[in-house]
Amino acid sequence: MIYHLTLDRNLAPDSLAGEGFVHCSTRAQLLATAERYYPGRTDLRVLQLDPNRLVAELRYEKPAGPHSPAEDFPHVYGALNEDAIVGETILRLEDGRYLWPEELA
Repeated sequence: MIYHLTLDRNLAPDSLAGEGFVHCSTRAQLLATAERYYPGRTDLRVLQLDPNRLVAELRYEKPAGPHSPAEDFPHVYGALNEDAIVGETILRLEDGRYLWPEELA
């Protein structure tokens, strides 16, 4: 599974038009990504995606930028298709830290 963080459940977010892909994370990357880019948000939605159901191409690539993590992240080169979403929830925040959503376990 891979995961997409979103505030508005947009299946073709701005990054698709601007960078050519939709940013996603692996399970191991999700919470750190949320804390890095969405600190303190209580409305942060997680879409759980089945890579085998994606219509668009999926690539694992290093992020750009001098302060980016060195690991590869999943990038989807096209809009997310609805039937690839196999789970969805709001990411819970407790004491300033995001917690793994049990319903996506």
